[in-house]
Amino acid sequence: FQGISYGVPGAMYFTYAGGRRLLDSISPGSYPKFCGLELVQSAHWPEDWQGSAITCDFRAHRIVRFEMTEQDAGYAAREAGDLVRSLDPTFRPIDVKIGPDGALYIADWSNPIIQHGEVDFRDARRDKVTGRIWRVTYKGRAALPLMDLRAMSHTELLDQLLTGHGERQKQVRRVLTERGAVIGRDLEAWRMAHPQTPAQLQALWMYQSLNQVEPTLLRSLLEDEDGRVRAAAVRVLSFWQASLPDGAALLAARVKDAHPRVRLEAIRALAKVGTGWAAATALQVLEQPMDRFLDYALWLTMNDLAAPWVDAVASGAWKVSEENRAALEFGLTAIPGNQAAQILEPMTASLHPNALAEGPWMQLIAKAGTRSQLNRLMRIAADPSTSESVVLASLRALREAARLRNLQPDQGQNASNTLLGHSSQAVQEAAIQLVRQWKRKEAMPALASIAGHASTQRATREQAVAAIVALGGAPAWEALQSLSQNPEAVTLQRNIVQSMALLRPKQALPKVWELMNGLEEEAALEQLWTSLLQQKPVFEAIQSGIAQVKLNRSAAQAGMRSVQKMGRHEPELMLALEKAGGLSDTGSETLGSESMKQWAAQAEAQGDPYRGEQIYRRPELGCIACHAIGGVGGQVGPDLTSIGASAPTDYLVESLLMPNAKIKEGYHSVIVETRDEAEYSGILQSENDQELFLRNAINQVVSIPKKDVTRRIMGTSLMPSGLIDALSVEERQDLIHFLSRLGESGPFDAARNDVARRWKLRAGRHTDEQFGIDRIIGDVAGPAWKPADTMVDGRLPQSAMAQALQIRNINQVTSLIGLMAAARFESTGNTLQLDCSAPSDARLWIDGREMTYDPKLQLTLPAGSHTLILQLNPKNLPESLRANIQGATFVSDL
Repeated sequence: FQGISYGVPGAMYFTYAGGRRLLDSISPGSYPKFCGLELVQSAHWPEDWQGSAITCDFRAHRIVRFEMTEQDAGYAAREAGDLVRSLDPTFRPIDVKIGPDGALYIADWSNPIIQHGEVDFRDARRDKVTGRIWRVTYKGRAALPLMDLRAMSHTELLDQLLTGHGERQKQVRRVLTERGAVIGRDLEAWRMAHPQTPAQLQALWMYQSLNQVEPTLLRSLLEDEDGRVRAAAVRVLSFWQASLPDGAALLAARVKDAHPRVRLEAIRALAKVGTGWAAATALQVLEQPMDRFLDYALWLTMNDLAAPWVDAVASGAWKVSEENRAALEFGLTAIPGNQAAQILEPMTASLHPNALAEGPWMQLIAKAGTRSQLNRLMRIAADPSTSESVVLASLRALREAARLRNLQPDQGQNASNTLLGHSSQAVQEAAIQLVRQWKRKEAMPALASIAGHASTQRATREQAVAAIVALGGAPAWEALQSLSQNPEAVTLQRNIVQSMALLRPKQALPKVWELMNGLEEEAALEQLWTSLLQQKPVFEAIQSGIAQVKLNRSAAQAGMRSVQKMGRHEPELMLALEKAGGLSDTGSETLGSESMKQWAAQAEAQGDPYRGEQIYRRPELGCIACHAIGGVGGQVGPDLTSIGASAPTDYLVESLLMPNAKIKEGYHSVIVETRDEAEYSGILQSENDQELFLRNAINQVVSIPKKDVTRRIMGTSLMPSGLIDALSVEERQDLIHFLSRLGESGPFDAARNDVARRWKLRAGRHTDEQFGIDRIIGDVAGPAWKPADTMVDGRLPQSAMAQALQIRNINQVTSLIGLMAAARFESTGNTLQLDCSAPSDARLWIDGREMTYDPKLQLTLPAGSHTLILQLNPKNLPESLRANIQGATFVSDL
């Protein structure tokens, strides 16, 4: 889902399981899955297509083109439109290659069904016979002549390396390499006859292919005026450096090259040298401008050279000084914690507390520090003269060391009780979290006092209640009982009752049922149920006691949704909840294949996809919270950008009505139980040596220390059964028809990245004029800006503007001076055209600079990220707002 990536040697990408750090793609935005890749290098194609990347969107029946430009040490890619798009549902392009004649050949799997296990393998619609290969040529231009390369002489073959036809160059190199050392004399003569750089570089690559080191040619190209040529030569040097007496010195010189890609190649090549000197030399790249590619390449190299570098620092061979402090910090942060620990303590012993908090030192101590270092952090935090920011950093590091490594200081722990009474709310909350992690039972009175004072901030009081539960035991129960009767704690009753249930489930359940029947908000009810059910003793108490309870309809339904979203199969509990709430049979329909096909046919014939999109966006269904379309939405469930083009409609019917019948590969939930009898469920996002990261049903990523995990099993789908039971037949048909159209060409094509799909909105009021418009537009990340996602076709309706701002009718709000709308796009440095549907009286800023608004605005901007802000007149709002851009890519991470 990331488009095009740049292949840095040794890099790890988002599909790499267990990668500690991943390299992002070079194409900003969100994309469908692509399959196959070819770079256009063919004289048969027009000049402006040379270097383009061609790939296949097999789900949406299209071939996509990306334009490539150089950016920093790497590249940038921008989707430049479709080369091929078909309405044929069986067109499934899976690979593309330029042929010997210069034409593009497309391998077409030709199948209406492309799922693995979601659609029955015996489904008669699976085409096990047909396959097609398409040939795409440029009109009016002759195909390149076919040649019998095997019959050509060495020199004739070498001449073909200069044609610029990539496919032929590959074949020629293959033929020459297979001929072996016998071509040596002709290769040397050809190189002397062609002194131009392109021929010299082709010769270098031939020598490399023959495994024949040519130092003179290599040194010449290392000094070429073109940085791209020097980078290519450094790549060859990385293989030859051990065979050259000055190979390491040649690499060291390239670390200071003016071209960033040469520096990148040099620091990756130094990893092959394998010494502490090589690591120190690679770190010298920090003395020059850095970018994300160089930063990542240096991180890779430091991990490759961690052991010799640590030895060099420990022995004093690598001198630590103020001049190389940035290099030291980078190296220690990059390498694994167990290796950093070997040199961390002597490095930090003399640092002032303020200096400890400024660099990466606190985080490193949390990750790899010794107990004596934790003792020092405790002393720093307890010292009244320590600044608030340093106290906070110390407490955070102490908490992380306990959470991830179960390591605590053995001196000064009592000071944490004193910090609970700190005048700073931030310090007080950090201290609460620390005593909770440490299970400091002597902190109980202080925690109860914090929770019981109405003058204390609510967030702080809630954290105190959670800490009381974590400490546990009879004192915790007594403290919660006292709080439940404290009139100053009346606003905390939900937290208190929930906490009492976690401690003594059976005793607390009467209060729980009373609380549930008194709650009205669906979100609050579901959150309460989820927090209770993920504790095993509470789950068992609810399961055994629910039969004697009466719940109102909302509470019972929220409980059923929570059980389903946890990915557990609990039919008895579901029936008991249904009975407790006096609900009729809410079980989803179980349909046979023919019934589902009939449903699908009716939806396609009678459903309205435009109404279906409105139904899809209803908050109570939760579709947008779990699924993404066009890069916006949740990440719990499968991406739906091209679901209609990739899945048969009856499969969509089955997925909606029976989500557990067939679960898409990679979207089974994982259920994790921990030592404190908590239970977490969600989709596994990633894991490392210390933590599991699960994305739960409400789209939150939860971190679970592996040291606490006692059981880990596969669950079911996080999509609840019965999700659409409350919809009418017509509404179901509308929703199904909408989903079946996603990915088709036209208004339901969500794969395009040239349209703004996520805006941030802010109500500009008269009071804002007091501190100026510049302050408003300079704080797009602030809480006053609210996100709003567009329809699939890119329109942001006026109703969505009002909803995001929690305003019923924008036109009736007299205090508005304007509606501010912000979006972000990535440019590759070329000329752009911004088309916008805003009225003519709108104001426009790009990167904080106001421009004259034009519905079709021509722009020339440098490569990189840019922020567009519109101010709309509240008395002249458009029915919808839409912006698309030619020559750039809108992104949603605003």
